[in-house]
Amino acid sequence: MPKLKSTETEVKNRIAYGYISQKQIIYDVSDARMAKALDINLRVYQRKKREPDSFRLSQWRTIARILHFDDEEKAKII
Repeated sequence: MPKLKSTETEVKNRIAYGYISQKQIIYDVSDARMAKALDINLRVYQRKKREPDSFRLSQWRTIARILHFDDEEKAKII
């Protein structure tokens, strides 16, 4: 059976997950610290990190501020 082409949403979710994971490593920000900054439970943050389209806009703003996203990265996520 042939592999189906990924949807645009799936690709954007992978890009967002990659940026979040990469920036957390670069800036030494733990999942626990991110969850606290977003005012959510650690497990909820870890789930949302794998499915980035479930973050609210206010949470995205906090993530972008803490992880120092540049304009190009923000545009790719949107």
